[in-house]
Amino acid sequence: MKKRLTGYIAYGILITIVFLWCRYPDSLIEQGIRSAIAKSNPDVVVSMDSATLSFPLVIEIEDLKIGKRGQPGSVAIDHLKTDFALTRLLRGIVSCTLEVDAYGGFIVGDAGFTERFSIDGPLSLNARLKNVNLGTCSFLKTALNQDIDGKLTGTVSYRGSMKDAINGSGDADLALVEGSMGLRRPLLGLSALDFDTLTVRTVLRDRTLKINKAEIAGKQMSGSFSGVIFLNNTILRSRIAVKGRARMVPLEKDVSVTLSGTLARTRHRIR
Repeated sequence: MKKRLTGYIAYGILITIVFLWCRYPDSLIEQGIRSAIAKSNPDVVVSMDSATLSFPLVIEIEDLKIGKRGQPGSVAIDHLKTDFALTRLLRGIVSCTLEVDAYGGFIVGDAGFTERFSIDGPLSLNARLKNVNLGTCSFLKTALNQDIDGKLTGTVSYRGSMKDAINGSGDADLALVEGSMGLRRPLLGLSALDFDTLTVRTVLRDRTLKINKAEIAGKQMSGSFSGVIFLNNTILRSRIAVKGRARMVPLEKDVSVTLSGTLARTRHRIR
């Protein structure tokens, strides 16, 4: 009986997929995406040039922009391809692979909800990034209230709720190449820090972002740092406790650097 019921459910899902593929207009796909996002995130504003559905369950979106209502800056994606896993869907688990072209680079990965028959619970995300140009991302600059540039490459994993991201868990291994970062307070006469490479290895646990290792190399500074960031729901209020050793290349001087305060008001001590 259970096998027969499972077969009926699988058959029903397959018929629905075929029906959607054959009959569902692209305009309704776009409308459905907008409605789903608006229902779960009323403050989010979404625009797109087109959205198409192909067999069996592949959705492709062109020129997608996502922002927050009443705030400047948005995430701009040139092309997004979402390929839903049919075998897992038949078991009641919504998951997919992702291919993203954005900011001159690409992101590939997989994402899925961890609970059966749920599209609003915890999710699992794994992504690989290559040559994503942060300097062209207005959303990031607005969120951090800071100028940042460079091409980002690396891997990211996360497990938790996107509505309460800082209470999730995950890790990241990232490298920012040919970059620069504005400094809120001058550091040895520098208002911005230019570098050849900045590599960071971090772990997220219990609302704390642990920086296992951060290394910077460039004509202005080279060095190694570690520490923690105690995350706040208002990200710029997150507290910092980071220290390390650095060499100020133009001065040929080695110094100890301690960073404290918050992301919005970072203090540094140099010895």
